[in-house]
Amino acid sequence: MTWAKTQKGFTIVELLIVIVVIAILAAITIVAYNGIQASARDASRASSVAALKKGIELYNAENGSYPSFSGCSDNAGCAVSGLATPLVPKYMATMPSDLSGVSYARNTGGVGYGLNVPYETKSRCVTGTNPNPTWGWFTSSNLPTC
Repeated sequence: MTWAKTQKGFTIVELLIVIVVIAILAAITIVAYNGIQASARDASRASSVAALKKGIELYNAENGSYPSFSGCSDNAGCAVSGLATPLVPKYMATMPSDLSGVSYARNTGGVGYGLNVPYETKSRCVTGTNPNPTWGWFTSSNLPTC
């Protein structure tokens, strides 16, 4: 009696199943990694905002009003990069690096200020001297406080 030669190896179906499983695991890993990166950027932004607030408060303690800078009217939301002139180097060594999208507003007379802070993994929020401001762009924002 002659035995047929048995073939050894994987069938195409087995190979396809393995490829699909690897693709699913790769997709899950990429999604999780992107979420972790966004959370890390949010944590960095929160730390940068806290450092900026400290510099703003130091300025206020010495000058009796919150900082203003050219090109930014009172009650108007402006990019925080303009705060470098009044704050650096006396009140802060350098401006924090992760403040993209953060807006600053000082109310008339400089007795209050607000920061509008965007995040990637949580809602945009506002922070400053008044958690429920009634001036400038805060009035219509209805954003939660940070």
